[in-house]
This record gives sequence, C-alpha cells and structure tokens, in this order.
Amino acid sequence: MTSAILGDLEARALQQTAGLLEAASQALEDYQLTAARTAYESVLELDSANAAATEGLVMVTALEGIAEEVKAIRALEASGDLEAALAQLERLAAENPQNPFIRNQRASLEARILDREYQTLIDASLTAEQAADFSSAIASVEAALKLKSSTEQEARLAQLKEKYKAARLDVLLSDGYDALRAGRYEAARNFYKEAVAIAPDSKEARTGLEKASSLYLANIRYSQNITAAEKYISEGRFPLAAKLFNEAMSSRPSNVAPSQLTEEARIRASLKAQSEEVNVTIKSDKRTYVSIIGVLPPDRFKTEELKLFPDVYKVRGTRSGYESVEIEFKVDARHPNATITVECTEKL
Repeated sequence: MTSAILGDLEARALQQTAGLLEAASQALEDYQLTAARTAYESVLELDSANAAATEGLVMVTALEGIAEEVKAIRALEASGDLEAALAQLERLAAENPQNPFIRNQRASLEARILDREYQTLIDASLTAEQAADFSSAIASVEAALKLKSSTEQEARLAQLKEKYKAARLDVLLSDGYDALRAGRYEAARNFYKEAVAIAPDSKEARTGLEKASSLYLANIRYSQNITAAEKYISEGRFPLAAKLFNEAMSSRPSNVAPSQLTEEARIRASLKAQSEEVNVTIKSDKRTYVSIIGVLPPDRFKTEELKLFPDVYKVRGTRSGYESVEIEFKVDARHPNATITVECTEKL
C-alpha cells in the first residue's frame, strides 16, 4: 500500500511538473517573464535537477531588459522580413555579446534565411528545367548545394547535366552543319569542337570537326595567298603574284563570299594584262658594262632593245676605276617602251 501511495504521489508530481513547464514555456513565449520565472522556480522546488527548468530560467534572465526589442524583432520575422530581423538581432548581439537567448535566436534566424534561399534556388531550377533551360537549372542547383547538402539534389544535378549534354549536343551539331554550309568554317569548327568535348564518342561530332578544321585551314591559306597576291601586284612583282594566286585557287573553299569573288576577278584581270612581254630600252655610254641577271650578260653598248615580261628587275653597271651602279626598275604592261640609262660616271 505504501508503494502504491508513493507511486501515485510521484505520478502526480510528474504531472504537476509537466504542467508547470508547459505554462512556463508559454509565458516565456509571450514574454511574461515574471510568470515564467515563477513557474520554472516551482518546477525546481519539485525537481531541483530538472534541466528544462534550469535552462528556462537562463532564458528568462537573458530576456530581462530586452524583451520589448525582441518582440519587435519577432514581429519582423512574422511579417517575413527576415533580413531586417537579423540586422536588429545583430545590433542587439553587439550590445549583449554573451546573451544566450540572442545567440540562439540569431542561429535560428540564419538557418531560416538559408532554408529560404535554398528553396528559392530549387524552385528556380524546377522552373528552368520545365522550360528546358538546363544550363540555368544546373546553375541554380549548384548554388543551392553550396548552401546546403542534399543527396536528392545531387542526384538530380547529375540527371540535369545529362539532359543538358544531350540537348546541347543536338544544338551544336545543327549549328555546326549550318555554319559549314554557309562557309563559316571557323564558327563550324568551334561548334564541332564543343560537341566533341561534350560527347567524345559522337561520330558525327568528330567527323564534323575534322571537316570544319580542314576547310578552316584551307580558307586561311586561300585568304593569305589572295592578300599576298594583291600585295605583290601593287609592287609590280607579277610572276610571284601569279604563283600565289594559283596556290590560292588550289586551296579555294567551295563557299566564297561575293567580296572575295570580286577580288579574285580583279586579280585575274590584272595578271592577264601583265602576261605579255613589254619593250624596254637600255641606254649606256659604251664604256660601262651593263648586265641584268638572267636576262642580259655584261656588255658595253649605246642602246639595247629588250622584251621583258612585267616584273621588277635590277640592272647593274660596272666600269674600271668608277663606282658601280645598280638600278631597280619595274616593267609594267600599262607603261610600255620604258627607257633605262645606265652609266658609271663617279670615279673611285
């Protein structure tokens, strides 16, 4: 009977303690600090080792003097303005650096803000995925995982990357093909290069890259030779210009811009106009040996009539006891019958 009575008393004490703790917690939540303190102290009178009551009293003490400010902060939280609430808490923490209530509240608020940012990023990734914008979806999930780890989202990220690769590969192959057809070989090469990086085993991507690279290099050679041919024509070096123009034609891509076609026609016309020999007269004093390498051996004369293909030549004059002379002259079909005078007149 005694055991039964003691057990009943213990049960009533436990029930009373639980009721007091619940009342104390509610009073603390409502910032009724006096009532909360009384309830917690009553619990400790019944159970001096009660950890919840001991911790509750610590929180009551921590709230004394700042309760009104905490109420204002909680009101900001309730309105959803978490950043403003956190700013106020940080100000309060600076004034009360050892306050456990403020420390706990700040940790809780920071966790809520992080959770909200995390969920915002996840929601954005879902919206992007529905729109097939896998790149944006991936960026959002990666940003979310930097805030908080999630096995589920890591698995979803891997799936999104596979979807992105498949979608991006289709776009790159299509763009590369269109660029090839349009003669935009550098762009085509870049598209196919990215496609190979995404899918190294794709035969279409690798074949496209080889073709685009080959045509790109051929186009570079073509453009460089056309430019060089123009340069040598302007300098009067027509044989060299013709050689480079022929090389340009041998590497000419199938698709050529209208401006390049116009340039080809201009070069072809210039070279054709310079394809016949031109009359040139060399005059001297019959005392100077005059020569042109590959054309005229050293000889003395008054006048020598030559027929030369348009090009740049060097005529040299030598005479014993006199300074040698060297003259570079251009033979141009547009200016026939040119006369060059070569005489050594400066004594050594």
